[in-house]
Amino acid sequence: MKHAAGLSIGAGLFGTALLVAAGDIFLWNWERGASGHSDILARGPFLLSLLLPYFLAAALGIASMATAVLVRRRGGSFARPVGFAAGAVLVGFALAYLEPTGLLFRIRAAFPGANNWGVRLGLDALAAAAGYAILARSIRPGQAAP
Repeated sequence: MKHAAGLSIGAGLFGTALLVAAGDIFLWNWERGASGHSDILARGPFLLSLLLPYFLAAALGIASMATAVLVRRRGGSFARPVGFAAGAVLVGFALAYLEPTGLLFRIRAAFPGANNWGVRLGLDALAAAAGYAILARSIRPGQAAP
């Protein structure tokens, strides 16, 4: 059970951080391209909501492939760990973008300099690295399936 929890937490954090980073990169590019025009700038979040399914598919694919590669490298069946990883990314997506109070983004806004795009992307990269480290530690040789 400990193995499955670590796998789910690691893959969920890794995939959700990738998903949030993709959204941040899109909005950062949109803000740069708008050049201060508020009518163009206001369309960014709407377009992000249209692109979220594609970002989610990419995050699911990357997190599932990272899990499959780690499991295969250490030996064992990868069907259940990849299923855990995909489920964790979907839960992370729901908590990040579908949760009505925006808890994840309010927590991130508490960091100093959170309005700076570099700080936002740095926090995303740090969360992705932490998730990958947890994921890699939770897959031990000979115990690939939870």
